[in-house]
Amino acid sequence: FFNNVWNKLIHRSILAGEGIFPEEHRYAEDMVASARMFARTEEVALVSRGLYYYVRDTGSFTYDYSVRAARDIYLDLQDILDLQKQSGRPMAECRNFCLGSMFSSLKQVYWAKDKAARKGEEARELIRQWKQAKREGQWKPDFSGKSVPLMHKIKIWTAYLGWTRFVCFLIGHMRWIPALRY
Repeated sequence: FFNNVWNKLIHRSILAGEGIFPEEHRYAEDMVASARMFARTEEVALVSRGLYYYVRDTGSFTYDYSVRAARDIYLDLQDILDLQKQSGRPMAECRNFCLGSMFSSLKQVYWAKDKAARKGEEARELIRQWKQAKREGQWKPDFSGKSVPLMHKIKIWTAYLGWTRFVCFLIGHMRWIPALRY
């Protein structure tokens, strides 16, 4: 649910006021905005009919892999976890999301166009921070009672098992398969 804003119809009253989007522009900032919107509302309705069609453009900012984008995903998740602590909701509800975010961030590192940055100190520190966050948060996959698409399950298990670098390497060499492009 938190991943993006584009797939939500949002009542104007929820957007009123300050603080929905992060102050600074960050990659994946809509994760934080979605979490803040959910925190401001009492109910959410699901609409089963497609009202919006998302077009993937491989030339867009989303596909421009970088260590900066990886750092932004990490910061976005930290904002979401702070919001969750304030709400008093149990952490267990968020573990799959945390592992999925970890995979997405590390994929940014491993596929970064700037090879020097990919192997640099900032990338190494970020990888260390992710490992520490996973350990401290006791993130473990939990699919009981949840409908999770297969590709998301793979991302979550990959991050949990510490196989992200290897899986990103494999996917990088198989991106000709449509399901693996994103």
